[in-house]
Amino acid sequence: MSLLERLICQCIIEVYGRETHRSLNAAPARIWREQAAKYGIQMAADLPALDRGLAKMGRWKTLSREGVKHNGLIYRGPVVSEMLNRLIPVEQKRGTRKGSVQVKYKFHPEDLSEIYVWDAVAARYITLPCTQPQYSRGLSEHHHKTLKDFAAAKNLAFTTEEQRCAARVRLQDSIRKLLPIDKVRTRSRAQRLKENGVPIPVPQGVKETLIDAVGENLVHNATMTNRAPSPPKRGAAPKVSPRGRSSKFKAVVQSREPAPSQAGARIGQSNSLARFDRGALLAEAAKTLRSVR
Repeated sequence: MSLLERLICQCIIEVYGRETHRSLNAAPARIWREQAAKYGIQMAADLPALDRGLAKMGRWKTLSREGVKHNGLIYRGPVVSEMLNRLIPVEQKRGTRKGSVQVKYKFHPEDLSEIYVWDAVAARYITLPCTQPQYSRGLSEHHHKTLKDFAAAKNLAFTTEEQRCAARVRLQDSIRKLLPIDKVRTRSRAQRLKENGVPIPVPQGVKETLIDAVGENLVHNATMTNRAPSPPKRGAAPKVSPRGRSSKFKAVVQSREPAPSQAGARIGQSNSLARFDRGALLAEAAKTLRSVR
């Protein structure tokens, strides 16, 4: 599981699941526990079948001895001959090339390493792997299209598996050259310090927003760090700090004009957080809460 997938799962479990849902009028986690105690949890008996069932349905394709072509990739396996022997007598239609049939199929857009072809006689989906496994393993449909466009723009050969893998490496190198390496290294170091429990100093010119223990009630009247509070104006009522707040549950949010040398000192402190993005702040608060327990 990638870092992004882990963060999404963590946000769903620790933030979304504990907040009151507008339709349920309760926290989803509480409803889950109540329903599980009442009805139990049914587990899938066949996980591969479940995986195929959740795949995306594609358009009709031609199945021949060469296999099935999808997104410019060929999918074939030892079972193709057996499928054709079963399907041709009952499925071949007028206008179809001899020795081939039209079939339904499904695929996962996030992984083009295999597709699932419907066998109407056997009444089940048959898995066909890609003939270029090294290139297609873990390759998404969007990434594949981006690579094709990149190869066309660079006038690169893009037919064999070796050529496609080379184009994939060249695109990664081009993206790597555009990345702010210094900022990435700073963020990586900050993340390591955070995981080891080492306090990370707040950069100068950065705002702080307080969040309570459960990630609720954002305090938008944040003040600049490293600065003494301004004295109250004459005749104005003194400001009272929110009760029940703890400095342990602070999410650091960059101001619109952070100091250039300190930019990116903490992971996730992008300019979008300066607009008090509630989802990002809650996710950061949940991570901070777990680290200090």
